[in-house]
Amino acid sequence: MEAIFNKIIAWTKVAFVFLAFSVPAISQNELQLGDEAFRLFKYDEAIQMYEKHLLKKDDHTVKQKLVDALLLTSQYQKAEVNLENLLLSKSDGPTMLKYANVLILNDKKVKASSVLQEYIRSFPSSDEYKRLFQIIQIKKDEEDKQYKTVLSKSSFSSDVSDFSPTFYGEQIIFTSQKGGKVDPWTGKSFSNLYITDENKSNPVLLDGNLNGKFHNGACTFIDNETMIFTRNNSKKGTNQDYNLILGLASKSNNKWNFKEEFPFNNKDFSNGYPAYIAEQKLLVFSSDRPGGFGGMDLYYSKYHDGKWEDPINFGSDVNTKGNEVFATYNGTQLYFSSDGRPGYGGLDIFKADIKDGSIHLSSIENIGSTFNSSRDDFGFITKDGNNSGYFSSNTGGNGDKDNIWYFEKNKIQLPPQKIIINGKVIDEFTKLPLKETTVILKNTLTGEELLFVTKDDGRFNFEAMTEQNYTISGIKNGIATTSESILKTSSSESYYYTLLHNDPRFSLEGFALKTLDKIGVQGVSVICFNKTKNIDETVVTDEKGFFKFQLDQNSEYEISGTKDGYYTSVSEASTKGLNRSQTLYVKLFLTIEEVIIGETRILGKETFGSFDFDPVYYDLDKDNIRPDAALALDKVVAFMQKNPKLSIELGSHTDSRSSDEYNEALSERRAKSAVNYIVSKGIDNSRITAKGYGENKLINNCSDGIKCSEDLHQLNRRTEIKVTDYY
Repeated sequence: MEAIFNKIIAWTKVAFVFLAFSVPAISQNELQLGDEAFRLFKYDEAIQMYEKHLLKKDDHTVKQKLVDALLLTSQYQKAEVNLENLLLSKSDGPTMLKYANVLILNDKKVKASSVLQEYIRSFPSSDEYKRLFQIIQIKKDEEDKQYKTVLSKSSFSSDVSDFSPTFYGEQIIFTSQKGGKVDPWTGKSFSNLYITDENKSNPVLLDGNLNGKFHNGACTFIDNETMIFTRNNSKKGTNQDYNLILGLASKSNNKWNFKEEFPFNNKDFSNGYPAYIAEQKLLVFSSDRPGGFGGMDLYYSKYHDGKWEDPINFGSDVNTKGNEVFATYNGTQLYFSSDGRPGYGGLDIFKADIKDGSIHLSSIENIGSTFNSSRDDFGFITKDGNNSGYFSSNTGGNGDKDNIWYFEKNKIQLPPQKIIINGKVIDEFTKLPLKETTVILKNTLTGEELLFVTKDDGRFNFEAMTEQNYTISGIKNGIATTSESILKTSSSESYYYTLLHNDPRFSLEGFALKTLDKIGVQGVSVICFNKTKNIDETVVTDEKGFFKFQLDQNSEYEISGTKDGYYTSVSEASTKGLNRSQTLYVKLFLTIEEVIIGETRILGKETFGSFDFDPVYYDLDKDNIRPDAALALDKVVAFMQKNPKLSIELGSHTDSRSSDEYNEALSERRAKSAVNYIVSKGIDNSRITAKGYGENKLINNCSDGIKCSEDLHQLNRRTEIKVTDYY
C-alpha cells in the first residue's frame, strides 16, 4: 500500500525524526540509570543502560530486567536470545513461560511446544502452561492443511489503487484513487470513497459532500445512517503537513454529508483508520499523537453520556515501534495491520481479542501466510467466521498499487494420518511416576478404546489418527486420574499430557519368599487385615511371589500368607506416623517355609516360617503353667490358629540330673500341662499330643556322671514342637 497512505506519507507527508537521548552526569551508574528509565517507562533507554551494565558484570537480576524491557518494547527476537541465555544459567518456571511465549510470537511454535513440555516435566502441578499451549493449538489449526483458501482479485478492483473495504449491508464501501484531482505529492488522484454491490464491477462514488478536496477513505459505521471516516485536515500542522482527522458523516436521502470532526482531532498529528465496536460503544483508531510507542499506534475512545471520551493508547502489549493501522472488527475479533511485529514482511494482518478497551498480548496472532506476503497486507474484513471476505494488498507487480482481494476457504478431505499421543501419570501427592496405571484413550467419535499399562517411569504412548476427537484418562487401584480432551487431532501437533492420580492411601508392595533361598512363591493367598477398621482383603501372589495392597492412613495391619504345604507367615505393617505427601510405597517381605512332617523346633531358639517362640519355664519340680509360660504358649496357640491343617506333638525334655524315672514323669506332666493349656484356648485336642522325654534325648554330652556347666544343662531343659501331620 504505497508507503501507509502512501500509506500515510502521501496523505500526511510524515517526517521521520531520529531522537537522541542525553546521558546524565557520570555520578549515576548504568544500573541506576536503567532502573530510573524503566520506572519512567523509557524502556529503550533502560535497555541501553542494562546492556552497558551487563558488559561489565554478569548479573542475573539485571538480565531479567532487560528481558522485561525488551518485551515491553516488543523486541521479541532480542528477548528470545536473552531468555535463552537466562535459562542456561538458571531454569525457573516464569522464565520458561516467558521464553515459550516469545517463541510463539517469533513464529517458532515447534520449539515453543518443546519448551512447554519441559516445563510440564519440571513443574507438573502447575497449569500456567495451558494458556500458551492453547495459543499454539489455535495457530496451528489456522494453518491446517485440510483447508485451502482460494484468493482472487475482487470483481470491483481496478487498475488504480483500491483498498480498505468495509461491509455496508449487502454492499461494500471502499477507498479508491479512481479519477478526481491529482495529488502533486504522488502524481496520482486523491483517494475517495466508493460503493458497490458484491460481485459487481461498476462501483460509484459515494453521493454527497463527504469526499473532500484531499484524501478521503478508511471508514466504519455506527449504524446504517452514521459513518466515521478518515480524511486530510484542511489546516496545516506546525510541520506544514495536512495530517489525518476522523470525521462524522450522516446519510440523508441517499446522500452522505460531512457532519462534524471528532473532538480529539488536532492539526499537529493524525487520527485515522477507524473501527467501531457497537456492543462495546468503542471506537478503535490509529494515531501518531505524542506519547505513543512508535509511528501510528492503536487507540480507543468510548462513547459515554453523549460524548466521545479522551483517547487511550492500547499500550506496549499492542503497539510497537512500527505502525499499527487499518483496524477492522468482524463482530468477534479485532483485525489490524502492523509492521512492528514478527511477520512475513511489510504490513502483516493480525487478529486479537478485545474487551472493554483491552487487548491482551497473548491473544494477538498473525493470521498467516495465506493472507500475509512480503509486501503490505491490510484492511481485512469477514462476516462468516473467516470462511470468506476481503483484504487489501500490494503484493505482485512493483508494489506501487493496492488491490482488494477476495478469499474463500474450502475444506479439503485428506486421508487420516497417524499421530502419537503420549504423556506421564504421576502421584498427585509425591509427584512420583506411577506404574501399573491403566491409561485409556477413547475415540469419542467412534467409541473405540485403546489401553496402555504404565511401567516404572509412569509413561504412556498411543498411536492415534488425525481428524478425531479423543479423551484420555487413567485408573489405578479403582481410582481415576485426571482426564484430558483432545479435539480435532492434527498431524502438525504434538500431544503430551500429564495425568494426576489422587489416591490418599499408601501402596504396600511385598513378596512371599522361601525361607532359605529367598525365591518367590506363586499362589500364596495373602490376607491384609486392617486391625483399626476390622476389615480384610485377600490377593494371590504372582509368579514372582509379588502382592500389593492399598493401605488407609493412620491404620495398623496384619499381613498373613497361606498356601497348602507351607506354614502360614504373618507380619505387621503400620501407616501411623507416615506423611502421604512424602511417602507412597510401603515395602514388606513374607517368609514362606515348606511343611516337613517330623520336623522339630525348639521353643525360644528356632522358628517355623515367620513364627518365633519364647521358651517355656517351670518352677523347680513343678508342672503348673506360670504366667510367663502362658505367654510363651499363647504364641503356640497363634501358630496353631494360623495353620489349621497342622497337627503337632509338644515334647518336654529335662537335663540328666535326678533319676531317669523322675525326669520322665516330670516331663510328661509338664508336656500335658502345656497341651491342656493350649486346648483350653480353643485348639482341638486331636491336633496336639503331649510327650515327656525326660533325659532320653539330650542334645549334648551332659549325661549322668558328666560334669557340665549350668548353661549346658539348660540346653537340655527344653520344650519342642514336632510336626506330626498336615492334611
